[in-house]
Amino acid sequence: MAKREWAPAINTFLSSSENNYFKAHRMSIHLDSLLENQQSDPAILPLYNYYHPIHVNFENAYSIWDSQWGLQIGSTLGVKEVLQNMTKNLNTWIPQIHVAGIAKGTPEYISLFAKGRYPFQNGSVMNRIIAVEVLGLALGKYPTLSAVKSQVDNYAQQLKDARENQSIKKITTRNNSSDLEDQRIAMCKAQYYVLGGLMQKYVDEPQSIQRYFLVQEIRNSQQKHFTGRAAANNNKQITKRTLKPNKKIRLNNVGLTPLQFYFAESDYGTPVGNIILVQSEADEHYTFADFNAPNGKYLFVKNNEKLVDGHFEITIG
Repeated sequence: MAKREWAPAINTFLSSSENNYFKAHRMSIHLDSLLENQQSDPAILPLYNYYHPIHVNFENAYSIWDSQWGLQIGSTLGVKEVLQNMTKNLNTWIPQIHVAGIAKGTPEYISLFAKGRYPFQNGSVMNRIIAVEVLGLALGKYPTLSAVKSQVDNYAQQLKDARENQSIKKITTRNNSSDLEDQRIAMCKAQYYVLGGLMQKYVDEPQSIQRYFLVQEIRNSQQKHFTGRAAANNNKQITKRTLKPNKKIRLNNVGLTPLQFYFAESDYGTPVGNIILVQSEADEHYTFADFNAPNGKYLFVKNNEKLVDGHFEITIG
């Protein structure tokens, strides 16, 4: 028979806040505030002096990560905003090409738009950028269209700049996530240390310890909110849960690429039941029953785009 771990020897602060920086942030603010309010007590002051610098380090790392996440989402939307000008630009360029004597259906027109507008308005971001760049190169054969070529080349550069800015933000956010995780672990160890000090102070009234911690949240270690990146041309396990049919699931696609969400019966990720497609910038609400996967316990996200990463926010419950 396997031995159960002794509860006091388990750092529940670490396990309850794993993969949930929002919860860890609330836990740290709560304890730091309580200790600060009680620092006139000679037994509390050393605990506050120990914990507060660690809290500040975590708070700073969290603020950087939180702002960078917002910037990353903003940069993703920035690419989308530039792409939204595609149709307007095509409607500007094509009439100018017609005026220059290149009619639709002629060999010259086909050399510029072999597949019509389709490659400019469909596919991945990178494929659309390439389509604009190729058009700019093809226009170089026609001196009378130099003004149009300039417009096309400028738009291609705007797209590349926005895409590069998005990539830089992603790298920065990943680095900041690593720093924040280090600070989260340090903060949780410090909370465990403070718990030991409070147990000494309140040895005769242990119930007084509870007010220093977010006990209910720590006990309820099941995460409700998930944010993350869905790597290009890949799938990713988000969580493992046993859900009732009426359990609500919010799927918010905050990235550029469509994402598929589904349940699997194992961590191998083989889909069962319904695969739900959520388009870019769509915020949709479902229940577990909508997935038609009663035995599915593993929630996955899949990104079929070959070059563009996706981003999601999910709430269960």
